[in-house]
Order: sequence, then structure tokens, then C-alpha cells
Amino acid sequence: MPSFAPVDEQLTYLKKGAAEIIRESELRSKLEKSRASGTPLRVKLGMDPTAPDLHLGHTVVLRKLKHFQDLGHTAIFLIGDFTGMIGDPTGRSATRPPLTAEQIGQNAETYKAQVFTILDPQKTVIDFNRLRSPQLQAGMTLVLPGATGGAFPPPPALLQMTRTATSAFGVKVLGCCLGPYVNNKFPVGWCTYYVATKRNVTWNGDAGFWYQNASAMGVPVGPTPKVGSIMVTWESWAGHVAYVESVNADGSWTVSEMNWVAFNTINERTIKPGQLGSRLVGFIY
Repeated sequence: MPSFAPVDEQLTYLKKGAAEIIRESELRSKLEKSRASGTPLRVKLGMDPTAPDLHLGHTVVLRKLKHFQDLGHTAIFLIGDFTGMIGDPTGRSATRPPLTAEQIGQNAETYKAQVFTILDPQKTVIDFNRLRSPQLQAGMTLVLPGATGGAFPPPPALLQMTRTATSAFGVKVLGCCLGPYVNNKFPVGWCTYYVATKRNVTWNGDAGFWYQNASAMGVPVGPTPKVGSIMVTWESWAGHVAYVESVNADGSWTVSEMNWVAFNTINERTIKPGQLGSRLVGFIY
């Protein structure tokens, strides 16, 4: 089992040339666990191969990576070859054009030669962020079981779509809020949170992606509303989901939902066939 210097000595060495450590208490805790278990920390530095050479500013973080390496920890130099092939998808930055695989390979070799003037090549892990499986294709949604996304902050109330008065739908406001709030992994007040209180939801992601995420986990989906199913739509920038309470004789269906009339507000809405048009994604059964 490898041995490491006392934590105070490691921190003193790591503070060399550093203006601030955010957060020092967290780094100390990681170093203490590392020393107690004899397991080196894995410290990563990622750089995109958008140019053939590293510049002087890169040596600042490379030297800090070397400090961790000197203390016995694992240094990982991650070359963003997949990122380099994307470039700047917004087209706003001319300094980040999409590169060919050949250009990226040439730049990556140059990077390795340059970083090894600072890092120990025998103790450095060189890795890439490319997709390594032919089963993964661009545009696919990856579902991580049990993963939880960040909570969205409540949007300004004045920007909510208050649709009751002008809506072509039959809408009835049921009330505000659900408290006491349960922990169902979705942010309180949003449509996803409400639906997850109505039935078990084992997938994750923004509302608009629920249909394909549920399908990828083997949950039945389809185009027809059924009582107890989840309606998925693209009625907002992040999509929308609602719980189907009833299917009516005329083919319409009634849903209960949250954050359609206003944030954290629960309403019922009756929807006629074809009324949502292309915004209707489908139903999760």
C-alpha cells in the first residue's frame, strides 16, 4: 500500500503558487481519506486539441498537476478529441472550428510531447473523451439509472404562461402547492415533480425527453391516451408532462398537471384530439 506525506505537508506543497483553494476543507478531507486508505487521488486536467501547441498559460495548471503527481497521486491528462470534432456549435467563435480526426490526432501527439516536459510520462495517464462504443451514436439520449439532475430555479412569476382566460382548452385551477413536499428526485413546483407524485417514475431528464427515456428503460409508450398514463408534450422550452385522469367518450382526455397555468400551481385541462398538433410527443403507460 502506498504511503503519503502528512496532510499538512501535502497542503503546504499544493498551496505553492496558488492564490486560493476552493474549498480547502474539501481538499483536506480528500487527502485525509487518501492517506488513511492508501489510495491516491485521481486528479484530472482536460484540454481540447483546438490548436497544435499549448501556450505558456497552460503551464500554470500543468505544474499544479505535477505537484499532485510529486505527492504520489494519479495525474490524468484528458485530451478532448470528441470536443474538438464538435468545435463551437454556435458558430460564434472562429477560434474553435470543427477539426478532422487527423488534425486532432496530430495536435494530440504534440500535446503529449509538450506536457511531458513537465509531467512524468511514466506516472501520467493519457486519456480521451471520445465515444468508445459503436452502439453510441450522435443524438442518442443516455439514461443513467438513479441519476439526478440539478434543480431549476423557479422562473419569474410574470413570465409564467397564465393561460386560463385565453386558453382554447377547458382549464380548471385546483390549487397551489403540494406540501409537505416529498423527495422524488425532481425539482419542486415543476410538471415533472407533480407527475412523479402521481405514479412511480424510474427514469430522469427534462419533461420533453421523458417519452424516449422511459421507452429506453423498457416502459411501454404509445400515441393513445389511457387513464393513468403520462402525457408528454413540447409545450415549453423543456417540454411538459401531465397525468391522464380520464379519457372521455368524444376522444378527448383530461389531465392534471403542475406549472402549466403558473409555477407550482395544479390544474386540470381537457384536450381534444389533434389540439396539440406536433407538440404532442405521446403517452407513457
